Amino acid sequence: MANRIKGITIEIGGDTTKLDKALSGTNKTLRDTQTQLKDVERLLKLDPGNTELLAQKQRLLAQSVETTTQKLDTLRKAAENADKALERGTAYQNAYDPLKRELDGVSASLRGLESNAESMRQKLADGEISTAQYDTFTQKLEDTRKRANELEQAIEAVNKEFAGAKIDQKQFDAIQRELAETEKAAENAQKKFEDFRISAEKFSASASTLSAGAGKVRDATQGISTAATGILTAAAATVPATEELRNSMPSHRTGPPGTIWLRCCLPSAPTSAWIRMAPSVWSRCGRAYPALFQATVFITTQQSSTMRRLRQ
Repeated sequence: MANRIKGITIEIGGDTTKLDKALSGTNKTLRDTQTQLKDVERLLKLDPGNTELLAQKQRLLAQSVETTTQKLDTLRKAAENADKALERGTAYQNAYDPLKRELDGVSASLRGLESNAESMRQKLADGEISTAQYDTFTQKLEDTRKRANELEQAIEAVNKEFAGAKIDQKQFDAIQRELAETEKAAENAQKKFEDFRISAEKFSASASTLSAGAGKVRDATQGISTAATGILTAAAATVPATEELRNSMPSHRTGPPGTIWLRCCLPSAPTSAWIRMAPSVWSRCGRAYPALFQATVFITTQQSSTMRRLRQ
């Protein structure tokens, strides 16, 4: 996008400043945020269940909303003063333009007279012109210099009279377009953040359902030896801690290298209840009480490795 507001001077918060300079820091933050967000989204396509990447995306979306809102606030403050700046700018141009046009003409005449001054002195010395003719020339030269000085002083007075932010119609329109575009960008940033938040809440609800299933596993251990009950309870307790990852990608079974996933087959346990166990727990529980679990056991070989479906 072209920098449509470049060169516009406007009053913001009582200070007269270049609008593009006032927004430079905010625009840089926005660009950096969008670059990081694109990188995170690219990586999430490769690993949709990565909790760290999901957390980064949420944080970057929130930052995008905040920074876009800051830019919008600055533009709204500029727009509030744009009418006055346009009025001042119009009055300034009405006073300045005639003086500037006349000064340009007088300056051109003065340059021509000054360039002929030496030749006129030589002609007077050679007798080619009379003293009266030379005096007429020098008087014209003096009058032209005087008028140029007067015009320069008049322009200086106009600049003082209309000091402060002033813009023309083209600049005024550019501010309004920038404001409209930023309002839309802020709306889109807020929508993306809300959509992500709603998705996260749905995932959280799914996590609660699975955690409840883990509770049934604990209840089903009643009547089994105290040691086995303690081990199963500890295993079931690991379910909520890993839910953020699993509910975000329910068709994948993930965990650190060597993590064991197994499904409990107690009569009162839900058939969809899967439990993640550390190898040390499995060695004590799973092998000691094989009847509690189905024969198929899944072992992750790397972080976020893709296994089979979590719920069957």
